[in-house]
Amino acid sequence: MHRLPTPCYRTRMRSIALGIALMVAVACGTPTKRVEHDNDELESETCCCRWTPIGAEDGRPTYEELNRMECSEKQGECLAASNCAGKADGENE
Repeated sequence: MHRLPTPCYRTRMRSIALGIALMVAVACGTPTKRVEHDNDELESETCCCRWTPIGAEDGRPTYEELNRMECSEKQGECLAASNCAGKADGENE
């Protein structure tokens, strides 16, 4: 019966285990980046969406209180919710 050389096998396994431990330590030890917003209203699910409809007269934008994903689908820009206050359909800029 043929035996594996013990020192080479142990050295190889130790180096593999050390490499795995080092990769886990680097992956778990690095801090995650946090995105910080100046305005807490921008982090909510809804926003004041400014978008321009295709058939809009004079290219005037429309302001609507929408979900962030719906605003993105309309290729609009999410603004603070306070920007929608007082802008009815006839008062759009």
